[in-house]
Amino acid sequence: MKKAIIDIGSNSVRLCVFANGIVIFRDKITSQLAEGLSDDLYLSKQSIERTVQALKELAEKALALGVEREKIFAFATAAVRNSVNGKEFCDLAKSVVNQPIDVLSGDLEGEMALLGVFSGGDGVCLDIGGGSTELVVAKDRKILYSHSIKIGAVVLYDKCGEDRDALQKLINEKLSEYKDIKIEALTAIGGTCSIIAMLQRNLKKYDREIVNNTYIALSDLELIVERLFTLSKEQRVEILGIKEKRAKIICGGALILLSILKKFNLSGVTVSENDNLEGYYRYLEGMRYEK
Repeated sequence: MKKAIIDIGSNSVRLCVFANGIVIFRDKITSQLAEGLSDDLYLSKQSIERTVQALKELAEKALALGVEREKIFAFATAAVRNSVNGKEFCDLAKSVVNQPIDVLSGDLEGEMALLGVFSGGDGVCLDIGGGSTELVVAKDRKILYSHSIKIGAVVLYDKCGEDRDALQKLINEKLSEYKDIKIEALTAIGGTCSIIAMLQRNLKKYDREIVNNTYIALSDLELIVERLFTLSKEQRVEILGIKEKRAKIICGGALILLSILKKFNLSGVTVSENDNLEGYYRYLEGMRYEK
């Protein structure tokens, strides 16, 4: 049986098609739904139109792969749940997939990350998105700690651009919401983390197999962050091979990751390419963590 899961994120819309639990197709369209959201908490008409079109294109690809329409499931995260007009967007999106859009809470978004990375097992997961960042801890199939903060790569760019001092000040303010928990090993997911893993591996083209499970030492991450801030957006595209829409928001996202490692005295982080798409599939199949 085939199922399609679509993640309507703050920066991109992503599709994952499963056949009997095995991933057979992936695709992504960067629509930046959260662009400008920080100004007045309204999703702009343009970002809604871009994202609904992206959703339509990905749903059509799922149908072409033999997924029945009622087996296409879509969930939304920070951009929709934090916006004033999120319902308006969901109504339009529902007309594309013919069923309600599941707007995840911050805690549930964190659980999807855990399920995607650890398949119900133990671990600590950090999900750096476009509009929020979740930190979740699981042990003995129970979630011991979960908290979502309202900053991500897109939000940071909207608020601070590439002003490092302003970015760091806002990040520090938001990270103070996290409790001082003990973390021995951290796994991180999200587009920001994938890009940093690519830079660690000296890749100019994304390769999921190479990027997955990349370990990045704190010292290497510091060098990567310094380089990102030194280069212009155009140079990040030309020299580093980062796509244009990601190039403008990568600095803030990378600074979140670096600040997290320093806050929790971590020597490094592992990047996973298995994330909340796999997690949501497992959630639909009945896998859960105890609260």
